[in-house]
Amino acid sequence: YKRPHTTMMCAWWFLQQTYNGESLLYILDDGNSFKETQFIQNFGNRKVILHTVDFRFPTLAEKSNYIFQKLYEEYDPDIYVLWDSDDLHLPWRLEAITKGFEKDKSITFVYPIQTFSCAVHQKKFYLHNTFGRFHATLAFSRKAYINGCKYEVTKALAFDVTLLHKLLKE
Repeated sequence: YKRPHTTMMCAWWFLQQTYNGESLLYILDDGNSFKETQFIQNFGNRKVILHTVDFRFPTLAEKSNYIFQKLYEEYDPDIYVLWDSDDLHLPWRLEAITKGFEKDKSITFVYPIQTFSCAVHQKKFYLHNTFGRFHATLAFSRKAYINGCKYEVTKALAFDVTLLHKLLKE
């Protein structure tokens, strides 16, 4: 929302991925940050789509559910990977995620137990646990989505925890 500079970096990180399979980055602009209302660009096996809506989603959970539904209806992906616009994504992220799903077909979701964050003003990286704040690192299968693993609209960041509980029950 209102971060076109980080959104362009997000797309750049996506295009740097080592994964060679077909992949799609779906950017939902609910802040009218871009001049185009619809943009589709192909980069070999990768596609970047920008979709602008003329309203603001009240919560991140509602925005995410809207994106998941659009993807399911229009592209029916095997794996949904959240790709936060203000995060750095290492070049092997998609490759590591897809290998995890390929290794065991019964897996319905993956997320790292720990992740790095950066305090830019201090020029330091910090390693911390992701529980309770993993929405930017989550990946889940089509089966999980079809079985109702969607975000519930909750206060604060509790939507991460409620989705994790749903996925663990699956």
